[in-house]
Amino acid sequence: MCGSKSYAAPEVLNGTGYDGFLADVWSLGVCLFAMLSGFFPLDEASNNDWRYAKLMEQQQKGRSTTKSVYAWYKRSCTHLSQPVVQMLDGMLAINPAQRLTMQAVLAHPWMQEAPAAAVPDYASMSRGAADQGAYNVMGEVGDDEGPTYRGAFVVGPVVPEDLVYDAMDDEEPVYRSLGLGDASEVPLPGLTKQKAFGDAQSLWA
Repeated sequence: MCGSKSYAAPEVLNGTGYDGFLADVWSLGVCLFAMLSGFFPLDEASNNDWRYAKLMEQQQKGRSTTKSVYAWYKRSCTHLSQPVVQMLDGMLAINPAQRLTMQAVLAHPWMQEAPAAAVPDYASMSRGAADQGAYNVMGEVGDDEGPTYRGAFVVGPVVPEDLVYDAMDDEEPVYRSLGLGDASEVPLPGLTKQKAFGDAQSLWA
């Protein structure tokens, strides 16, 4: 075993042997989920994390991993496009045999989208246009007021609100089973730095 627990695939953590390529797909899925969501799907993919058993149950029922994780905290994932939700679900399949391969990830429609068509050409924008919600590139150098930064925005199709479901609709919500008042009291899996684990001698041999 080696790596940081938040990123390690279930089969890495259980110590039974694993395909390194499929384990890497899981780790990349965790990275992408964290970049798009601001929190990890799990603290670790083992029974040491109460979320892991819940996620396994949802996957066995054929439910979306991404939507299930968001539903635990009564959050909507409508800011994510349907293709990226599908890709995340495939990358974060607990069963390695059902997980997307790296080749499948690279060929996925979300990876094939052309982002250049959706991103404005900020350099050619006038200051008036840039002030409507973009970063003014021309103002970065030689501007007495300093550079102006604007809020980020999301483009592309999103998951319809009516497709977002409560993943725990057939049982008591997770936060209640923990004895908490509501979803706001449930701590999200954090983006904190973790100590790597593994046998240093075997890693550097």
